[in-house]
Amino acid sequence: MNRLSQISVLLLFGPPGAGKTWLGEAMAKCYPTFTVLRCGDMLNTFIKSHTGVGKQIKEIMERGELVQDEIVIHLLIEAFIQVLDIGYTHVLLDGFPRTIPQARALDELGLNLNIFHLDLDLEKCFKQIRKSKDRQHRLEDRRPAAIWKKLELYKEKTQPVLDFWHSHSSRRVHRIDGLLDIKRKVHTVEEKLKISHVQKAIIKFHRQSEIWSLPN
Repeated sequence: MNRLSQISVLLLFGPPGAGKTWLGEAMAKCYPTFTVLRCGDMLNTFIKSHTGVGKQIKEIMERGELVQDEIVIHLLIEAFIQVLDIGYTHVLLDGFPRTIPQARALDELGLNLNIFHLDLDLEKCFKQIRKSKDRQHRLEDRRPAAIWKKLELYKEKTQPVLDFWHSHSSRRVHRIDGLLDIKRKVHTVEEKLKISHVQKAIIKFHRQSEIWSLPN
């Protein structure tokens, strides 16, 4: 039996600055069985533990370019196995896939996958990144030219993944308006996943103001 089929994966897809990080944070706070896997965090951990290759990857990321598919997919599979071992049942996946080959590789893993597309104009994404204090520690997010390079790379390499899903895959893509506030984004996910009223009532206590005050 494929162990990875035991995980329900909520794939948060969209351009940088569309609000994937905060939606993942809110869902994880609402539902204790949910955890967040961020491609960027996995790569940063890899960089710290692999000095030679890690330095090359760091330079690629700082230029706003994409890391090789083979490395990202290998790290992702390892992360899914760790999630299973810990006992989580749902994973919010942020930052993957970023290319059509990565989307094909994801399809081949046999995951129980739900795709949520946070749809936001790239100009608005740029403004969101520039005003976000939480992104200021990232070198590539301090330089306007690097931000635009990352957004243009998304348009060229990653946005076509949507067409792939619509045309060549049985995956259903759920659209979320990137302009919605965090509360309405969470409610949209709940509605699409058909989360029951009982489940919502159980976690209602955890929905304190710090969740709904997260950025969009």
